[in-house]
Amino acid sequence: MALPKWFGAAEFIVKYQSRSGGVAGPTADSLSRHLGCPYKTAYRLKHLLLESLAGQDGGLLGQCISTNPMPSEEEIRNFDEAWFDQFLAKHFS
Repeated sequence: MALPKWFGAAEFIVKYQSRSGGVAGPTADSLSRHLGCPYKTAYRLKHLLLESLAGQDGGLLGQCISTNPMPSEEEIRNFDEAWFDQFLAKHFS
């Protein structure tokens, strides 16, 4: 399965859990419909992703996914590189 589909599935699961208060993930059937893949593939992918996301702080995958809206063009232009450097040092050093 292509990497964009993996990230799409992870994003779908994270958004679903954030809407449901983290109680449950989506069904493999709904994931299958969302991705346009067979049920067995969605079932296996869901369990692999949930295992990964259950790691500390959502694991590496969970840290790559945000359910927040994308920043506006103005926010991107006014991006504070010092903040980003601090973020990287805190989370990845």
